[in-house]
Amino acid sequence: MPDFDEVIQEKLKDTKFKKAWNELAAEFEVERALIELRMRGNATQKKLADKLNTKQAYISKVENGRVSPTISYIAKMADALNADAEIIFPSRAGQKR
Repeated sequence: MPDFDEVIQEKLKDTKFKKAWNELAAEFEVERALIELRMRGNATQKKLADKLNTKQAYISKVENGRVSPTISYIAKMADALNADAEIIFPSRAGQKR
C-alpha cells in the first residue's frame, strides 16, 4: 500500500490537482507554522487567544483553515508567541527570476 507522499506525488502529475494543491500550499504552510510555534512555546489555544483578546474558537478556526487571518493578524499572533512573521517568495524550481 502506498504511503501519503507516494500518493501525492502521483496525484501531482495531474495538472488540475497540482494547480489546486499549489493554490492551497501557502495556507497550509501558515497553519502548520502557527501550530508548531504555539506548541513549541507550550501555549494552548486558550492562552494564545487570551493574549490576543479573542476566543479560543477563533484560534482553532485559524489552525484548521476555516478562516484566513490577515497578514497583520498573523504578525500579531507571531508576536504573541514571541516570534516574528516573515514572508518569503522563493523562486520555483527550474525557473529563472
